[in-house]
Amino acid sequence: MKDAAKKFRKTCEKCNKPFSTANESEVLCRECRMRDDFAKRRAEDEARKEADAKSNEVFETRKCVDCGHEFDITNRDRDFFESHGYSLPNRCPECRKIHRDFVKRGLDNIGLEDTCADCGQKLQFTNRELYWYVVHDYKLPTRCKACREKRNEHFAKIAAKKVTADGVKDAVIEAPVNESVAEDANVPAITGDITSPAETVTETPVEAVAETASNTTPDANGASA
Repeated sequence: MKDAAKKFRKTCEKCNKPFSTANESEVLCRECRMRDDFAKRRAEDEARKEADAKSNEVFETRKCVDCGHEFDITNRDRDFFESHGYSLPNRCPECRKIHRDFVKRGLDNIGLEDTCADCGQKLQFTNRELYWYVVHDYKLPTRCKACREKRNEHFAKIAAKKVTADGVKDAVIEAPVNESVAEDANVPAITGDITSPAETVTETPVEAVAETASNTTPDANGASA
């Protein structure tokens, strides 16, 4: 029969209660040890929460070089990139994920083939071009580069003609009517009643007209009197 473990009778240093233990170096009773363990775990949890809150704070706000949207870099992100020897990212998390997928396929590899809607030539898009259209949320072109340039030149000429027509239309404007001529420093103000030219003409009596006619009547020789 094995001997029973030797027990030591001690007094707790915190609560001064006597307790029995098999560990000779033990100085706390069971209840005090449990309270100390609980307090230690609680302090560790609070320190972890504080560290998490600090790590989630925004360290820097940047603008994505691909989509143009702003994104935040937290202290945790900064610590991660610095610990792995990486520089801080210039792309947002969404664009980084899409970029990784296209990098795996090979950015310079042909990712899509199509046919031009105008000339019928073969269209080829590399993964780099496809990535650019995806992150900028643009539709893939249905025409080749030559047809697109020709189409752009056509619409540019139409736009230029429209601008020229609008400029000529705006140039033909009605002269403004100056209602206050007297306000001009070089034109004196006109005061008093202004009569019309018809009112300033003096009327000639009928008798005066007859007398004038009689005085101008020619004689028998044809000479006037």
